[in-house]
Amino acid sequence: MPMLASPEDPGDERGLQRFANDEFDIQMIGAGDSFKVIAAGLAKALGHRDALDLVRNIPDAEKGYGAVRTHGGEQQVWTLTEPGFYRAIGQRQAARVRDPAMRDRVERFQTWVYSEVLPSIRKHGGYDLARSTPPDLPQDYEEALVHLLDKVRENKQLTSRVAELEPAAESWTVLAAADGDFSVGDAAKILARDPRIQTGPRRLFGLLITMKWTYRQLADGRPRAMQHAVERQWLSELPQSHIHPETGDLVLDPPQVRVTAKGLLELHKRLGGEAPLSIAS
Repeated sequence: MPMLASPEDPGDERGLQRFANDEFDIQMIGAGDSFKVIAAGLAKALGHRDALDLVRNIPDAEKGYGAVRTHGGEQQVWTLTEPGFYRAIGQRQAARVRDPAMRDRVERFQTWVYSEVLPSIRKHGGYDLARSTPPDLPQDYEEALVHLLDKVRENKQLTSRVAELEPAAESWTVLAAADGDFSVGDAAKILARDPRIQTGPRRLFGLLITMKWTYRQLADGRPRAMQHAVERQWLSELPQSHIHPETGDLVLDPPQVRVTAKGLLELHKRLGGEAPLSIAS
């Protein structure tokens, strides 16, 4: 499990929160209902030369440079927004890293982020992870009434939130039980209907490789589905062919990678989606 900064940690008091294991350490800062990531630690984990090298290919709207209160005091650092964080993870293709040790490190980091960090963020509602500091007990009758009123309001908000999410759960339950599959381009469009997911065909192809759902066939450079993704019914392959214009012979083409309904559900979960999505009939 990813370890978080404890309440005694100075970083926690300054709004910093950490995801760390024995090898990696990511620092996050609350930003409204989202978060920002300090680029230096992310750059190191992804095998970049430094933070500047990491942010070079990130859009301006998804990065920033400014003062942040860190464990060492206030520093000028590069940060990535939540979309920038996802983009940086998805853009880094481990297969293109030349150094074998660094390639393995990048793969371990991406696996850790996808399997532990992102699910933990989703579970706890974004960057604002559950604190372990117990609340102060009311000291008198007036405080007790205020405390009770706060709890009533909180319960109303939770009830409202559950009502909002029920259609999403029902929508995805229906989708998960559906038959058929989608091209990667169509899958990207469906996922992008969720405001929490920013993706397109090229980015989704990159994510599928990063998550080891697909690989590129050396012979033709075209994507293929990994066997485990097919066995788990996340992906399928559609055979393709064409008639040679001169000889009239049937020519077999590389198969097309397709995303199943079950695969869409899994991608929606891993990418932090929560809005109900509709599939046109």
